[in-house]
Amino acid sequence: MTFGYADGAYSPGLFPDKTCLARMGSRTFPESSSHFPFSTICSGVEIVPAWINPTLIILSTVAAVALLALPLAYVIRRFPLTSPRTHDI
Repeated sequence: MTFGYADGAYSPGLFPDKTCLARMGSRTFPESSSHFPFSTICSGVEIVPAWINPTLIILSTVAAVALLALPLAYVIRRFPLTSPRTHDI
């Protein structure tokens, strides 16, 4: 969701001059842009806020850890390392 917001708001897209117009107030084409790290430079000024790239990295890391932890948790729960103890009454 954060990447979608950042891509839609700060990526040059189909009309790069309108990205600079909406963010800087000048209808010029971006001097450079990249998706990793997310960057768009209009008239020598970086228009992507400083919090976008760290947020994208943190959310990507959390997603990767969750994708790795979920199958591992399933295997640990499904196939325990110790056999269950039976209690005699």
